[in-house]
Amino acid sequence: MDLDKLKNIDWSNVYFVTGSAYAGKSTVVKNLAKKYNGIALEENYHDAKLPELDKDEFPNLTYTRDLQDWHQFVRRTPEEYVSWIWGAKNECEILELQMIPELLSKPETQGKKIFVDTNIYVDTLKKITDEDHVLIMISDPEISEKRFFERPDPEKQFIYRLLMEEPDPEAAMENYREILRRINSRENYDFYVNCGFKVLFREEERTQEQTVELAEIAFKFRTPKLILTDLDHTLLRSDGTISEHTLDVLKKCREDGAKLAIATARYWIGAEKYINMLAPDYVITTDGTLIHKNDTCVYSSAFSADETNRIVRKIFSVFPKAEITVASGKTVLWNSKHISESERLHKAVYCDYSEDLTCSANKIAAYLEDEMTAVKIASETGSKLQCYRGENMYAFLPMNGGKKQAIEALAADNGISPYEMVAFGDDKNDIDMLKMCGFGVAVENAIPEAKAVANHITDSNDNDGVAKWLEKSV
Repeated sequence: MDLDKLKNIDWSNVYFVTGSAYAGKSTVVKNLAKKYNGIALEENYHDAKLPELDKDEFPNLTYTRDLQDWHQFVRRTPEEYVSWIWGAKNECEILELQMIPELLSKPETQGKKIFVDTNIYVDTLKKITDEDHVLIMISDPEISEKRFFERPDPEKQFIYRLLMEEPDPEAAMENYREILRRINSRENYDFYVNCGFKVLFREEERTQEQTVELAEIAFKFRTPKLILTDLDHTLLRSDGTISEHTLDVLKKCREDGAKLAIATARYWIGAEKYINMLAPDYVITTDGTLIHKNDTCVYSSAFSADETNRIVRKIFSVFPKAEITVASGKTVLWNSKHISESERLHKAVYCDYSEDLTCSANKIAAYLEDEMTAVKIASETGSKLQCYRGENMYAFLPMNGGKKQAIEALAADNGISPYEMVAFGDDKNDIDMLKMCGFGVAVENAIPEAKAVANHITDSNDNDGVAKWLEKSV
């Protein structure tokens, strides 16, 4: 395989989809080709070449050509089967790198987009094309093992019949399930997640049309309709600044039609200077319990006044010296003697909570000694607990409050799906946001739990990770 020769081929109209089993790769390839009047090279499209292959050159792909007893096929050990699978993948790559250039040279394909459910290795794809032409689609490794025989595919049902005809069907089935476990291993899954290309996770509730929309964003056929970004440790650098480069990139995205929303744990008064700087279309503050549009509140999730007072009293009962903030809309109450010295909360209103409050609260936060104390308070008051990286501050939210619920409200207000949004985050309170949006992007400095659910990992907050991803992908 002459990579130098392959690099000289114009791959600009070829879009590769690869990844794990049961991720919907061929369905996406077929639907994209139909939508763009292109060409679909679906799963095992290279089978058309099998009859003419030389058995010595392609021993794995021709393995079944003259197979007399198909029971031998399922009697192989997991080691033998996996070796055959990887050998066949190597041979498929050779074939595909012959067949696609041949297709590109035909007059009838000129100018047409070609979508490929490919076996070409990720490392090879990196050498012949770029990340705007490759999409990784993956499903949980256990799906293949558990649902392999649920599909009506004739080939899978044929294998099932072979297994049931074995002298010990139960042992034969367990042997085959072990094969599936090895082929679709957690290690392969993690490799795809971290390979550097854009990733789409299988989502049972997502429709085929929504999956196609996400593929279109990955291939830059369309832009996300809304960009959501956390502030601290994500959009903001460690010194609290936003680079001019990031501001320029966000401006260009908005000029291209994307809306901008910030989604932060900060109270309005703590985020105000960034709100003024960015002038976003929407402002989600107070851990997702408030949304403002053009300075008008369009969504609020709040405790009643009675619930607010009960939580405040509970905090004081376990930690009498606790510093507590109570956010009610844009107003923040605080029992600190150092309000004027606070960079974030110098606009807070002093309150010692000696008398019951008459306001409802969107969020109540306190500095506590340990997480177990916070868990107990949340459990006994029927509130949602929110923790933050590297801090002993704990927040108590209404059970129906959070960034997830705010994004659902935002989607409804705009008449768009969360799948048409891209979200950036780094911390525990960003995980739902990263999971539910079409593309969830974690910055390099994000906590492991956030990275684990992200479709993509971008550079760190100090290296303009948000801007870099938007430049490449939008």
